[in-house]
Amino acid sequence: MINFLYNLVFVIPAKILLPFFFFFNEKIRKREKSWKAILNQTKIDYDRKRIWFHSASMGEFEQAKSIIESIKQTNPEIFIIVSFFSPSGYENQKNYQFADSIIYLPFDIKKNAKLLLDKLKPDCCVFIRYDVWLNILTEIKKRNIPALLINATKPLKLNSNFILFRAYLKKVYSLFDEITTVGEIHTDFFKKILPDKKIQTLTDTRFDRIINQIETSRKNPIISRDIFQNNELILIAGSSWEPDEDIIFGAYQQLSDELQKKLRLIFVPHEPTSEHIERLSNLCGKSILLSEIIEDSKIINNFPDETPVIVDSIGKLLKLYGIADLAYVGGGFGVGIHSVTEPAGYGIPIATGPKINNSPDALNLKNLGALKPVNNTEEFLDWLKAMITSNELREKTGKISKEYVIKNSGSTEIVKNIILNSGIFKEHHIQTK
Repeated sequence: MINFLYNLVFVIPAKILLPFFFFFNEKIRKREKSWKAILNQTKIDYDRKRIWFHSASMGEFEQAKSIIESIKQTNPEIFIIVSFFSPSGYENQKNYQFADSIIYLPFDIKKNAKLLLDKLKPDCCVFIRYDVWLNILTEIKKRNIPALLINATKPLKLNSNFILFRAYLKKVYSLFDEITTVGEIHTDFFKKILPDKKIQTLTDTRFDRIINQIETSRKNPIISRDIFQNNELILIAGSSWEPDEDIIFGAYQQLSDELQKKLRLIFVPHEPTSEHIERLSNLCGKSILLSEIIEDSKIINNFPDETPVIVDSIGKLLKLYGIADLAYVGGGFGVGIHSVTEPAGYGIPIATGPKINNSPDALNLKNLGALKPVNNTEEFLDWLKAMITSNELREKTGKISKEYVIKNSGSTEIVKNIILNSGIFKEHHIQTK
């Protein structure tokens, strides 16, 4: 019944409306035009055991990376398939070296689900966090393929108490053989709708990824902080959007000349399009691009000490946090903030916009005193002044951030063993250590 209603109410209307979105959304247009060709062209080694990992986009894929890399370290013969629903996820990760095949997840039509599974023939399916699709999971279940949901979180955007939606959630999550969550509050939610399901409370596997990346980043930084003035503090505005940038630069302009000279702004836009870079440059008045510094680090000597740096390419943020003293994480004035665990792992005090409920880590860091949500320029200015003028406060707050990440690390090996002890892997005694 739920499958019928899902296809009637959601899939069929979405399929009809999809062509209309082509005219308004270039990403959707590109994805729908290319997913089948990419799937048909991808090469799958059917002589090897195959694990398929699915993530919605880049953020969720960061949660999968530590698991994939740990599997490859102990079992390099396993064939790893990675899929994305988001075009940005696919485009930015399509050359990820530890995946043997990278594809788009097709829209959740029954025909597409069969086409996908016929091609991949996975021995195990691993879905990350929340991007779950009823028709695809139903087809996986029909084929008796183990399916795991990792780093699961309860839905936040929709009312899970609505009877039809709750029935849908019960149906779709029942199709997983095992679920691991990132906290007790999420485990409680899943246990209420699936009391007999095997559900385990762990921590976010991204913590392990961040710790590994921090070690690598410190050995090979994108730029050295030595190119800046020795007395400067560096504020990284990570994954920033326009409202974030207006608040940050507005507060910076209200600092005294003395405090301005102690602070260097580095903006890392969430989407560094040419339009966004131009908009940021106009906001700052005078700025310098990271690409110019990478090409010639001495170029920064030709700019005033207060000149903001604008990052004009993707994939740099995690490493750049390695030279930061303070972080502002963007998205808190939109759909919700981006990852706060990355700057926390470096031991950096964090500020964000007010919308943090989509991030359990942000809520936890706020309660610990390591993260400050701000509603406007004045509130951010107060936080900024306090952090610039008090080394003790800055170090104490950063220490809380770092300890939080270290305390919550260690789930990767547990999840890896769950995967390698499922189905056909258990039968063939796959190495788990």
